[in-house]
Amino acid sequence: MFSTCCMAAEPVEVERMGSGAPAKAQQTRSAAQASQQEALSTTRPHQATSSAASQGWRSRFEVRLKRSSVEDKWGMVLEVLPNVGAFVTTVQPEGDFVVTKYNRQAAEDRRLAPHDRIVSVNGYTAPSDMSKQLQNSVEATLLVRKPMIFDTKVATNGQPMGLTLHHIEAGHGLYVEGIASDSVITKTGADVVAGDRIVKVNGRAGKSKELLEEVRGKPEVVLTVARITV
Repeated sequence: MFSTCCMAAEPVEVERMGSGAPAKAQQTRSAAQASQQEALSTTRPHQATSSAASQGWRSRFEVRLKRSSVEDKWGMVLEVLPNVGAFVTTVQPEGDFVVTKYNRQAAEDRRLAPHDRIVSVNGYTAPSDMSKQLQNSVEATLLVRKPMIFDTKVATNGQPMGLTLHHIEAGHGLYVEGIASDSVITKTGADVVAGDRIVKVNGRAGKSKELLEEVRGKPEVVLTVARITV
């Protein structure tokens, strides 16, 4: 079992959290999509010093996997965001899958797990190339980054948070592309920065659109954030 819930050729949905329905980024754009892209270009990443980032979480390691044939299942599901990267969403805990067997013998901090970021596969770093390597190779060397996962509370008082997010139809997270300079996040000092991935809202995991719905209209939300520090 290896599958990706998004390939690079599929449209990526981009949304300003709390600003309405997402706009799909495709080669032929409507006037509304062009307006959305203009909004993206004016959104600036939040550069405030993060208390979580200051703890210096920098877990990077290499995983070498091998299977008998390309028909054998790896035993994991990746969420692949075009122009962003690949993230582990599911790992099979039982069975004779390649990743499952690897995890049984690996040290706890070197096991593949949900929210891990796959930096490269066989030296390839482009998301579409990593997918192809996993689909077509019997051996795969993965460079993996483990995130720090923490909760941060945001008092929105019903206002949009001002986040620019990447997400996909079948995804299970919200990738923070940018934060508006006048956003609730900036004003309240909530611990969210560009490059974070929101994996739960108010303790609830689910599809990306479910996470968005959980945020809307709430005076206060708790975001579970997965962060890779550089």
